[in-house]
Amino acid sequence: MTTYIYNIEELYRQRESLYKCYKAEQITPVQYLAYVKPLDFVIDKHEMSMFLYSFTSGKASLLQEEKLKR
Repeated sequence: MTTYIYNIEELYRQRESLYKCYKAEQITPVQYLAYVKPLDFVIDKHEMSMFLYSFTSGKASLLQEEKLKR
């Protein structure tokens, strides 16, 4: 399995650029969806992984604090 590192700001910039092209009618709706769907998938996956990481990190630190109190 290959792991990719994404610059999330660059992905958002690309998505915004595609939207501007779509609104200016430089690309068709089908082209827009063909390009945006994979971007949205990667952005959603990245945001979910960051959420889960922050959630589990917080939970782990709370468990460590409880052990220290005992």
